[in-house]
Amino acid sequence: MEVKEVLSYYIDQETNILEVSFRLFEDADDMIRTDNIDFDLTKEYGYKVTIENFDFLDSDAYLIEDVMSNNETDYNELLNFLTEYYTINEGSLPDAQLF
Repeated sequence: MEVKEVLSYYIDQETNILEVSFRLFEDADDMIRTDNIDFDLTKEYGYKVTIENFDFLDSDAYLIEDVMSNNETDYNELLNFLTEYYTINEGSLPDAQLF
């Protein structure tokens, strides 16, 4: 079970919850899975999902929806984390729903 793509994600700083929508390789293109995961688990699994961004003058950084404060999300790390997380915690995998 491998995550094919992350469609959207948001890290809620107040609750420390990662809200993520994604698709597995075995999912049809019109299917989507949505889940809420404790963001601390990314560190427990050894992934550094957020990267500090000190380039405040880079206008593209403000157009990316995954900017949180001065941190950006590393998409590949997030993809790898989700794949490992759902491989280990297969029972936590949310059902696919029509998009």
